Amino acid sequence: MENLSLKLVVTAYRKGILTCMLENGTAVQLDYNNGSSVVGSIYAGKVRSVSKNLEAAFVDIGTPLPGYLPLSGERLPRFLDGREHWAVREGDEILVKVRKDAHKTKGPSLMDRFSEEKDEEFVRKAAFVRAPGLVQSAQPFWAFLAERTAASHPGCLEIVTDQENVFCALTGASPPVLEEYARKLPEAFRKPEKVHKMKGTDVPVRWHDGTSLPLSAVYSLETAVSEALSKKVWLKSGGYLVIEQTEALTVIDVNSGKNEKKSAKEEMILKTDEEAVTEAMRQIRLRNLSGIILIDLIDVHTKETQASLLKRMRYLASLDPAGTQAVDITKLNLAEIVRKKSGRPFADQLQ
Repeated sequence: MENLSLKLVVTAYRKGILTCMLENGTAVQLDYNNGSSVVGSIYAGKVRSVSKNLEAAFVDIGTPLPGYLPLSGERLPRFLDGREHWAVREGDEILVKVRKDAHKTKGPSLMDRFSEEKDEEFVRKAAFVRAPGLVQSAQPFWAFLAERTAASHPGCLEIVTDQENVFCALTGASPPVLEEYARKLPEAFRKPEKVHKMKGTDVPVRWHDGTSLPLSAVYSLETAVSEALSKKVWLKSGGYLVIEQTEALTVIDVNSGKNEKKSAKEEMILKTDEEAVTEAMRQIRLRNLSGIILIDLIDVHTKETQASLLKRMRYLASLDPAGTQAVDITKLNLAEIVRKKSGRPFADQLQ
């Protein structure tokens, strides 16, 4: 097992907040939120209409387009008027949670089954919120990622931020203030800062005051963003990946590129495939790709090589808290990967 060092960087970017997870100094996950996403938020919504053909309700939660709620014949959603109901009808006020943001002409996707709806006290409070009204905002992604990563990899995580509200939310304390004279001193001559911890954990949270360099420059975040948006990704060996997303799946094509004439063919293929598998698994997390993902490897001739590549893929998949599985490598040299959906792809977040 490799030594693992994780750093979560949270900083301002454009008109929102950029979250970057660094694994042993390399960016492996990006998220951008300008406040427009409502995924995870819980609403007291009012049913605008019910479609029997679609077996769904359209629910007003205060967004420009009504939310889409599939209806199940097995059980009804939680109603907020305290009365017994036999069906969902127009005008009913119900408790819903946003599963997916609105996209183009489609309103947000909703669900009526989630942990909070079983909490009677929470439901009673929701009943006093006039529909449509926000009952509970979604947890910020950086807080969710910090908690999930700390639980998955205890003792490996450090958080760095230059955002006062983020620091306060994580630690329950105000950022440390550095005296003017101390800012001019080299770091080696400054007094050691008090180590703040994320509430309820041993995860250190470090404040970056930005006096020397902005946080985005310290960790090369602009480079990471550009890389996550590029169709072609170069490998150190001279090969490259071409990443194509479709509605059904994502295909990552491995090419030997400039590496082709630098060594014996078999050695070149193995080296390129090993590097490509490592980089492809990183790009999947960096871009927040999900669903079925195929990596079109260069010819894998032996079972030993195939087993070695698959073992590497499965180890890298185990580091991804989103839930990634490296399934197999087929006879056609296609590495099969499945990743659970966790929010929108990074490219869509920046739109």
